[in-house]
Amino acid sequence: MQLRHLLPLLALLPALAAPLHSHAAALHTVHFLAPGFAPTGINNTGQMSGFLIDANNQNQAALSSGGIVTNLGIFGGGSNATGVNNAGRIAAWGCRDAICGAVRLDMSHSVPEPEPEPEPEPSVAPMMLFGLLTFISLRAQYRTVTGPRHFACPSLTLEEKMLKPKCLFILALLPAILAPVHTQAEPLYNVGLFVDNFTAWDMNNSGQMAGAAGTNSEIGHAARYANGVVSDLGAGGAFGRAQAINDAGDITGTVDYDGGYIGDFHGFVYRNGVLTNLGARSIGAGINASGDVVGSVSTSASVDRTAALYSGGQWTQLGNIADGDDGGAVDINDLGQIVGFAKVTDLHYSYDPFLYTDGTLYDLGSVTGFSVNGASAINNAGRIAGYGEGWDGRHAFVYENGLTTDLGTFGGLELDVGGINESGTFVGSASREDETRLGFIYLDGALVDLNTLIDPALGWRIDSAAAINDSGQIAAHACRGYACGTLRLDLASAVPEPGGAVLIVPGLLLLARRQRMRLQQHHDAPAAS
Repeated sequence: MQLRHLLPLLALLPALAAPLHSHAAALHTVHFLAPGFAPTGINNTGQMSGFLIDANNQNQAALSSGGIVTNLGIFGGGSNATGVNNAGRIAAWGCRDAICGAVRLDMSHSVPEPEPEPEPEPSVAPMMLFGLLTFISLRAQYRTVTGPRHFACPSLTLEEKMLKPKCLFILALLPAILAPVHTQAEPLYNVGLFVDNFTAWDMNNSGQMAGAAGTNSEIGHAARYANGVVSDLGAGGAFGRAQAINDAGDITGTVDYDGGYIGDFHGFVYRNGVLTNLGARSIGAGINASGDVVGSVSTSASVDRTAALYSGGQWTQLGNIADGDDGGAVDINDLGQIVGFAKVTDLHYSYDPFLYTDGTLYDLGSVTGFSVNGASAINNAGRIAGYGEGWDGRHAFVYENGLTTDLGTFGGLELDVGGINESGTFVGSASREDETRLGFIYLDGALVDLNTLIDPALGWRIDSAAAINDSGQIAAHACRGYACGTLRLDLASAVPEPGGAVLIVPGLLLLARRQRMRLQQHHDAPAAS
């Protein structure tokens, strides 16, 4: 075999090792049958039993047959039970855009592709064996061309020179160099510190945190973490928490003085060691660099709260969306722009996110078409992050330059956005489909579970993330065994070790340099007399 025939085979090795991927065909096709009709069973002819929701919001027993829904009379209670017949048809309840109703799933004609077997980890050993056999074969060809023990053969062609032992050794190593090298991905975040029995709700660019001290954040006291020490702010009350902190160390939050009634909630500002009570029926939620506070207030115990701004020693209500009478402001940036949630109408439990800027409150609209939505954070560039409920769980969204982007869900009923930094990265907490909780980060256009970005060997389970500062540090809540508290996650600065192929290349270069030096010494040696 000549060298020019061998090299194309070596070049093809990476392609031969590449995995093949195919797209599985759909298992069912969808037939949207009857808006407002909820099925409870289906028979082998495709008829479905279920119930209708009439104009009086009552459930009416009904039958769907041949595309026609017939009211059978009063049905005592709703049900989301589904059925499947022997033909593989499935009855279910589903929604598309703002329309919800019965869905029949029929088996598709195409046969789904089987699940692929897990691909084994590629091994360098077979490639090395191939290289060794190649070396032996080409070494034999070299001996037939040059004769035994010849070191330098100036008369050889380029191809013959390539068959010299040192060149053969390099060629033999090529398969190992080209073989895929799998190394453990370095964690993106390290655990910078752990604060026991403290739950952080915000963190500034100095690493100071505002939160609640105690074994349970719901019964803790408003507190601050700074320079390794957790300090009670002295707000008192049955329970409370510090909700937000700016770079000057000013803090706002809320205290419940009597345990559970709206009249007992008092917002506060903590500045330069002095705590100021913002009045009964108030909540402090966000604070900017100027010390302006946003939250909500209520004029009496019987009146719902409204979004409000506390500045210059007094509260100013921001208004409502349409005829809604409930809402709250959550965050304010250094330009005075405010975001939060507000009830759309007094007749229904429906909330939309809003942006308040230049004295006007703007409805940002429903993110998913469902009723509960809210904006949670805004940075100085005007990027807004928030949440919206969907049929498949709570979704996160980003609003920027007039456009709303739905970022999807982790599948659970809970999702809340925490803080956002000036680069537009935000963090939050969510639940999975099995209702286990996690902390997440918005990274490269997607929501990422923070548990996948730290070293699993540390044993921490991150269940929420509250804040991220401009250095990328994250304040998160986590548990390891029975120890629970706040973790500060720092961006990892260590440079990952190079893979095996990268380490082989310098060795080959040194080998080639040594070969050149030996050739030079051979040519420079004086001729024998």
